[in-house]
Amino acid sequence: MESPFAGSPLLSPIFASQAVRAIFSDRMILQGMLRFELALAEAEAELGVIPANAVPLIRQSCNAGDYDLEEIGYAAEFAGNVAIPLVKALTERTPEEARGFVHWGVTSQDTIDTAFMLIARHAFVVIRTDIKETIGTLIEMADAHRATLMPGRTLMQQALPITFGYKAAVWLSGLTEAARRLRRVADESLALQFGGAAGTLAALGEDGLKVRGALARRLELNEAPITWHAERSRIADIAAALAGLSGACAKVASDVLLLMQTEVAEAFEPSAPGKGGSSTMPHKRNPVGAAAIRANHRRIVGLTTT
Repeated sequence: MESPFAGSPLLSPIFASQAVRAIFSDRMILQGMLRFELALAEAEAELGVIPANAVPLIRQSCNAGDYDLEEIGYAAEFAGNVAIPLVKALTERTPEEARGFVHWGVTSQDTIDTAFMLIARHAFVVIRTDIKETIGTLIEMADAHRATLMPGRTLMQQALPITFGYKAAVWLSGLTEAARRLRRVADESLALQFGGAAGTLAALGEDGLKVRGALARRLELNEAPITWHAERSRIADIAAALAGLSGACAKVASDVLLLMQTEVAEAFEPSAPGKGGSSTMPHKRNPVGAAAIRANHRRIVGLTTT
């Protein structure tokens, strides 16, 4: 279930970065669907399925900024999905001589699923950039503190001595492995959904597989061997990889929460003006970053199961 705060400028920064929120904005989701529709027309024109002169006429209507989001959202409530009113609006905006070639041979699920694959790819770029930066920091930390002694802990109790560099290296190992899984999923699971009304591409006849290949290349997505809109293992793989990454981050956060306790005071989040303070107790330095990571991880685990 989506967070009730997802669209709140006041509360959503706690749950997602500005870059990720922008990628998953309503406007960008709409643009992803329009990108699919335009690339579809281009691929079909390339193969002679529709007239080539229809493409520029469709293209001029594929700017998400020209559409009323609330109007489309309201219509989607009755239509059952957002692609139906969007395609209707796109068709109405397209000059009459090209209207019959909008959304040719496909169905709503093709538009929606492919749009979210495009959006997920953008999000993966942002996430990988953040992971790379974090891994770099942990490498530096592990090296700088290779001889910094601290108590090792098992079951939350002090055990034998370790070094803080070793602890940072454990964090690094978890994050590196999660990043590897995410790269694999990004390479293998981001795929074009293209099946038409019942998944068989019947409306395109012998041109169906050719259009599918041309469209996948244009969108730079994998070409699935068969329609997957009724077989969601790709979505499950993406969710599981993100949950694994979240778990690696939550491990770091859990350790930081312990180490920042007043009675322990062995490590701290970086300080910054306005970060981690208390409205009542000026002496406090709260682990707000670690707490946010843990809170998000709990949500992600729940979302992954659904």
